[in-house]
Amino acid sequence: SRIVAEWALFHILSCLRRATYWTLAMHREGAWKDGGTETASLFGRRVGLHGFGQIARELGRLLQPFGCALSAFAPDVGPDTERAFGVRAASSLEALFAENDIVVELAPLIPETTGIVTERHLRLIRPGGVFVNVGRGAVVDEDALLRVAQEGRIMVGLDVFTVEPLPPDSQFRGLPNVSLTPHLA
Repeated sequence: SRIVAEWALFHILSCLRRATYWTLAMHREGAWKDGGTETASLFGRRVGLHGFGQIARELGRLLQPFGCALSAFAPDVGPDTERAFGVRAASSLEALFAENDIVVELAPLIPETTGIVTERHLRLIRPGGVFVNVGRGAVVDEDALLRVAQEGRIMVGLDVFTVEPLPPDSQFRGLPNVSLTPHLA
Protein backbone atom coordinates (compact mmCIF):
# COMPACT_ATOMS: atom_id res chain seq x y z
CA SER A 1 0.00 0.00 0.00
CA ARG A 2 2.79 2.44 0.86
CA ILE A 3 4.53 1.87 -2.48
CA VAL A 4 1.36 2.47 -4.51
CA ALA A 5 0.55 5.56 -2.41
CA GLU A 6 4.06 6.85 -3.07
CA TRP A 7 3.50 6.37 -6.82
CA ALA A 8 0.21 8.26 -6.61
CA LEU A 9 2.12 11.12 -4.98
CA PHE A 10 4.70 10.94 -7.79
CA HIS A 11 1.96 11.30 -10.41
CA ILE A 12 0.31 14.16 -8.53
CA LEU A 13 3.58 16.08 -8.37
CA SER A 14 4.48 15.17 -11.95
CA CYS A 15 1.16 16.54 -13.16
CA LEU A 16 1.21 19.71 -11.07
CA ARG A 17 4.78 20.50 -12.11
CA ARG A 18 4.07 19.62 -15.78
CA ALA A 19 6.96 17.12 -15.84
CA THR A 20 5.84 15.37 -19.04
CA TYR A 21 5.48 18.67 -20.89
CA TRP A 22 8.92 19.85 -19.83
CA THR A 23 10.60 16.50 -20.46
CA LEU A 24 9.24 16.31 -24.01
CA ALA A 25 9.88 19.99 -24.77
CA MET A 26 13.44 20.01 -23.42
CA HIS A 27 14.43 16.75 -25.12
CA ARG A 28 12.74 17.35 -28.47
CA GLU A 29 12.76 21.12 -28.86
CA GLY A 30 15.58 22.37 -26.66
CA ALA A 31 12.96 24.33 -24.70
CA TRP A 32 13.55 26.41 -21.64
CA LYS A 33 11.08 28.16 -19.35
CA ASP A 34 9.41 31.09 -21.02
CA GLY A 35 6.48 31.87 -18.77
CA GLY A 36 4.06 30.17 -21.16
CA THR A 37 3.57 26.96 -19.21
CA GLU A 38 2.58 27.34 -15.60
CA THR A 39 3.47 24.84 -12.91
CA ALA A 40 1.66 24.45 -9.63
CA SER A 41 2.41 23.38 -6.09
CA LEU A 42 0.72 20.69 -4.02
CA PHE A 43 0.73 22.78 -0.83
CA GLY A 44 -2.76 23.63 0.40
CA ARG A 45 -4.59 21.80 -2.40
CA ARG A 46 -7.89 19.97 -2.09
CA VAL A 47 -7.42 16.27 -2.83
CA GLY A 48 -10.28 13.87 -3.46
CA LEU A 49 -9.85 10.13 -3.07
CA HIS A 50 -12.23 7.78 -4.87
CA GLY A 51 -12.00 4.72 -2.65
CA PHE A 52 -10.66 4.65 0.89
CA GLY A 53 -8.77 1.42 1.39
CA GLN A 54 -5.20 0.97 2.60
CA ILE A 55 -3.63 2.80 -0.36
CA ALA A 56 -5.84 5.86 0.12
CA ARG A 57 -5.09 5.88 3.84
CA GLU A 58 -1.35 5.72 3.16
CA LEU A 59 -1.66 8.48 0.57
CA GLY A 60 -3.48 10.61 3.14
CA ARG A 61 -0.51 10.23 5.48
CA LEU A 62 1.93 11.17 2.70
CA LEU A 63 -0.09 14.30 1.91
CA GLN A 64 -0.11 15.58 5.51
CA PRO A 65 3.08 17.68 5.19
CA PHE A 66 1.52 19.47 2.21
CA GLY A 67 -1.46 20.69 4.24
CA CYS A 68 -3.97 19.27 1.78
CA ALA A 69 -7.67 19.14 2.59
CA LEU A 70 -8.75 15.55 1.98
CA SER A 71 -12.16 14.23 1.01
CA ALA A 72 -13.12 10.72 0.01
CA PHE A 73 -16.00 8.96 -1.66
CA ALA A 74 -16.33 5.34 -0.59
CA PRO A 75 -19.03 3.28 1.09
CA ASP A 76 -17.04 2.96 4.33
CA VAL A 77 -16.30 6.65 4.90
CA GLY A 78 -18.41 7.84 7.81
CA PRO A 79 -17.96 9.92 10.94
CA ASP A 80 -15.55 7.47 12.60
CA THR A 81 -13.35 7.32 9.50
CA GLU A 82 -13.48 11.09 9.12
CA ARG A 83 -12.21 11.58 12.68
CA ALA A 84 -9.60 8.83 12.55
CA PHE A 85 -8.04 9.87 9.23
CA GLY A 86 -8.76 13.60 8.96
CA VAL A 87 -10.79 13.14 5.81
CA ARG A 88 -14.20 14.54 4.90
CA ALA A 89 -16.80 12.30 3.26
CA ALA A 90 -17.83 13.58 -0.18
CA SER A 91 -21.59 13.59 -0.62
CA SER A 92 -21.39 11.97 -4.07
CA LEU A 93 -18.94 10.96 -6.76
CA GLU A 94 -19.93 14.13 -8.63
CA ALA A 95 -19.12 16.26 -5.59
CA LEU A 96 -15.73 14.55 -5.24
CA PHE A 97 -14.78 15.51 -8.80
CA ALA A 98 -16.26 19.03 -8.66
CA GLU A 99 -14.91 20.10 -5.27
CA ASN A 100 -11.25 19.06 -5.52
CA ASP A 101 -8.16 20.29 -7.33
CA ILE A 102 -6.82 16.73 -7.57
CA VAL A 103 -8.76 13.47 -7.79
CA VAL A 104 -7.01 10.15 -7.22
CA GLU A 105 -8.73 6.99 -8.46
CA LEU A 106 -8.32 4.15 -5.96
CA ALA A 107 -11.67 2.35 -6.07
CA PRO A 108 -11.50 -1.45 -6.38
CA LEU A 109 -12.54 -3.01 -9.68
CA ILE A 110 -15.78 -4.81 -8.96
CA PRO A 111 -18.95 -5.03 -11.08
CA GLU A 112 -20.40 -1.94 -9.36
CA THR A 113 -17.36 0.22 -10.13
CA THR A 114 -16.57 -0.89 -13.69
CA GLY A 115 -16.80 2.25 -15.85
CA ILE A 116 -18.22 4.29 -12.96
CA VAL A 117 -16.02 7.32 -13.72
CA THR A 118 -17.57 8.85 -16.82
CA GLU A 119 -16.86 11.83 -19.04
CA ARG A 120 -19.36 13.82 -17.00
CA HIS A 121 -17.24 13.26 -13.87
CA LEU A 122 -13.98 14.10 -15.60
CA ARG A 123 -15.44 17.35 -16.95
CA LEU A 124 -16.27 18.42 -13.41
CA ILE A 125 -12.54 18.80 -12.68
CA ARG A 126 -11.68 22.48 -13.00
CA PRO A 127 -9.20 23.62 -15.67
CA GLY A 128 -5.67 23.09 -14.37
CA GLY A 129 -6.85 20.24 -12.13
CA VAL A 130 -5.37 16.77 -11.92
CA PHE A 131 -6.77 13.26 -12.34
CA VAL A 132 -4.55 10.34 -11.28
CA ASN A 133 -5.36 6.64 -11.64
CA VAL A 134 -3.17 4.16 -9.78
CA GLY A 135 -6.12 1.89 -8.94
CA ARG A 136 -7.64 -0.02 -11.83
CA GLY A 137 -7.98 1.16 -15.43
CA ALA A 138 -11.46 -0.22 -16.05
CA VAL A 139 -13.00 1.87 -13.27
CA VAL A 140 -12.71 4.79 -15.72
CA ASP A 141 -14.27 5.17 -19.16
CA GLU A 142 -10.90 5.44 -20.92
CA ASP A 143 -12.35 6.73 -24.21
CA ALA A 144 -13.89 9.61 -22.27
CA LEU A 145 -10.65 10.17 -20.38
CA LEU A 146 -8.74 10.34 -23.65
CA ARG A 147 -11.17 12.94 -25.06
CA VAL A 148 -10.81 15.11 -21.97
CA ALA A 149 -7.01 14.65 -21.88
CA GLN A 150 -6.66 15.61 -25.55
CA GLU A 151 -8.31 18.96 -24.80
CA GLY A 152 -5.44 19.75 -22.43
CA ARG A 153 -7.54 21.48 -19.77
CA ILE A 154 -6.55 19.04 -17.01
CA MET A 155 -3.43 17.08 -16.19
CA VAL A 156 -3.64 13.29 -16.09
CA GLY A 157 -1.39 10.74 -14.40
CA LEU A 158 -1.89 7.08 -15.33
CA ASP A 159 -0.19 3.95 -14.06
CA VAL A 160 -3.03 1.54 -14.90
CA PHE A 161 -5.00 0.93 -18.07
CA THR A 162 -7.93 -1.18 -19.21
CA VAL A 163 -5.65 -2.94 -21.70
CA GLU A 164 -2.14 -3.72 -20.47
CA PRO A 165 0.45 -3.36 -21.70
CA LEU A 166 -0.64 -0.02 -23.11
CA PRO A 167 -0.68 -0.46 -26.91
CA PRO A 168 2.20 1.29 -28.72
CA ASP A 169 -0.31 3.30 -30.76
CA SER A 170 -2.31 4.49 -27.74
CA GLN A 171 -3.35 8.10 -28.20
CA PHE A 172 -2.41 8.78 -24.57
CA ARG A 173 1.23 8.52 -25.65
CA GLY A 174 2.87 11.82 -26.47
CA LEU A 175 0.24 14.05 -24.83
CA PRO A 176 2.20 16.72 -22.95
CA ASN A 177 -0.40 16.90 -20.16
CA VAL A 178 -0.38 13.14 -19.45
CA SER A 179 2.10 11.40 -17.19
CA LEU A 180 2.35 7.69 -18.09
CA THR A 181 4.00 4.82 -16.26
CA PRO A 182 3.72 1.10 -17.10
CA HIS A 183 1.87 -0.22 -14.01
CA LEU A 184 4.96 0.27 -11.86
CA ALA A 185 3.14 0.95 -8.60
